[in-house]
Amino acid sequence: MKLRIYRDNIRLRLTPSDVHQLMTSRSLMETTHFPTSTFAYICRLTADVAQPTAKFEANQITVDLPLAAAQRWADSPDVTLAGSQQIGDGRTLQILIEKDFECLLPGKDEPGVELYPNPRKTQTV
Repeated sequence: MKLRIYRDNIRLRLTPSDVHQLMTSRSLMETTHFPTSTFAYICRLTADVAQPTAKFEANQITVDLPLAAAQRWADSPDVTLAGSQQIGDGRTLQILIEKDFECLLPGKDEPGVELYPNPRKTQTV
């Protein structure tokens, strides 16, 4: 699972094995270690939310996904599962969970990482 953050936007990209683990165990976590602390991000399934939500506490981002919507997304050709969350001061946090596709340019993927076939890969680049 990859994390991308830009301003008030959070995007998680999941490989096929990430999606399988999430659907099987209902939770997926990655960590980044620093000299004095560890940063973690977690994606988990729950029946307690109606749309994706996120929180940041104790060096950890937790993204909760509605169980039924995540099951439909995982079993479909749909690429994204999206939500938004009011965060105060008239601001909105955009949350996007998407299937991670292989790159169209050769050699741009991380070695040894299984990715979804890119639907736009119908011609040679």
